[in-house]
Amino acid sequence: MTKSSRRSLLVAVAVALLAANAWWFFLRTPEPQRPAFELGSTGGLSVNVDAPAAASAPLFDPVHDGWTVGTDAVQDLPSRVRRSAPADTAPVVDFLMVRLADDANSEQVRRALLSLARQRICFVALVDEAGLPKDGRYAATPVHRIVSVRGNDGEQVGCAPLQNPAAASKATI
Repeated sequence: MTKSSRRSLLVAVAVALLAANAWWFFLRTPEPQRPAFELGSTGGLSVNVDAPAAASAPLFDPVHDGWTVGTDAVQDLPSRVRRSAPADTAPVVDFLMVRLADDANSEQVRRALLSLARQRICFVALVDEAGLPKDGRYAATPVHRIVSVRGNDGEQVGCAPLQNPAAASKATI
């Protein structure tokens, strides 16, 4: 192999490496981005909330990744779950009424929903205290179903609700 043919071969290899590098970083399709969280429909289910009920709802504390009512930490969220009233258009579900800070960003909402999904609380009414009537009346607050939330490791965490022990099992039918 002569010096000029060796040089031509090295230049060809360098050009091929540059082309592969350009393809890798600029031309290949990016990975699809996973949503921070996915909420589903509950068939129009909503609950009536007044100011005292909203004030007693757990508030997500993003500093401690926990829930509080007033100044007290809430350790047992499942004990605060309520059953929805029967409605013509929506199923009866067990839901939790919660609050988020007025200045909560999407990352704090994701962490709050992740906390609920890990406790298998899949139906949630997010109360907007600023939107409540000041004269003591009730405001309809929609109940949302948590479908999935992106975990801290980037993987999707699905939400499977707790089954009521008194509910009939499919295995007994």
